[in-house]
Amino acid sequence: AEFKHLTGGEIMVISSLTREEEVVAGLDVGVDDYIRKPFAMKELLSRVRASLRRRGIFLSREFQSDASSLTFIKKEGKTELTKQEYQLLQFFLRHPGKIIPKQVLMKEIWGWVYTQGNSRSVDMAVARLRKKTGLSSDGSPYIETIRGKGYLFREER
Repeated sequence: AEFKHLTGGEIMVISSLTREEEVVAGLDVGVDDYIRKPFAMKELLSRVRASLRRRGIFLSREFQSDASSLTFIKKEGKTELTKQEYQLLQFFLRHPGKIIPKQVLMKEIWGWVYTQGNSRSVDMAVARLRKKTGLSSDGSPYIETIRGKGYLFREER
């Protein structure tokens, strides 16, 4: 628990101590996750990704995002996003491979009902996000416009 206070992060224990009392004792003193040996590597990686998601951090091979600082990080450097841009990015990251209608984005990000009068707000916000993050460079966008339907986020190009 003291380490958690110092780092502000989550604590994951990997241990050969597998009795229920030992696991419960670890969880009771502040451990966030307890993995018993032997363990499957895929499960460990999945638990790490879940832990990062709970903290608002997304990692991919080419970039990462951090909710605590509203930043988007690529090898080229760090970009600060507005709260709205970050919310839009996170919405795309939570729905990879799915076409997201503009109406859904308008309701989820802005809390507005989508109308012809405000339809360009979504387009402009996506354009700003693409420009700031570079998620549409070299002709193969992560955030693809699906004409007449909405937007599609591709995790990998």
